[in-house]
Amino acid sequence: MSQDQLTTVGEMIGAIDQKDAERLRSVVGAERAEQIEKGFALGQLGAPFADVRWEVLRQWDAEDSCATQLRIRGVHQGDFMGVPATGREINIKAFLICDFDQQGSIRGMKLMLDGLKLHRQLTAEAPAPTAAV
Repeated sequence: MSQDQLTTVGEMIGAIDQKDAERLRSVVGAERAEQIEKGFALGQLGAPFADVRWEVLRQWDAEDSCATQLRIRGVHQGDFMGVPATGREINIKAFLICDFDQQGSIRGMKLMLDGLKLHRQLTAEAPAPTAAV
């Protein structure tokens, strides 16, 4: 069942990346798709980072779960974490842990990322230009 789990998660990430709601529903079901659309992946990141991209870097599987290392990129175009749009690009790694039921359907997910690093990418001041000597 583990290869099926990896395939399911890969297809889900692909649907999220392409913002393909119909494909997402076909992969994870209507209820789970709605949670994803309202949650962090699309809801909280979707508006301030309209061009957000999700890339699978690596996957690991276990008996009833799998972990996926992701790279998330996008341009900050709206309010996020109390920070108004900056036009800066974010580039962070994240981990997605998915648990599966006996039928091979996703029963739970947890996305983990470094929120402090993300906030710093949004708020860090550009380095001052250096003077020619």
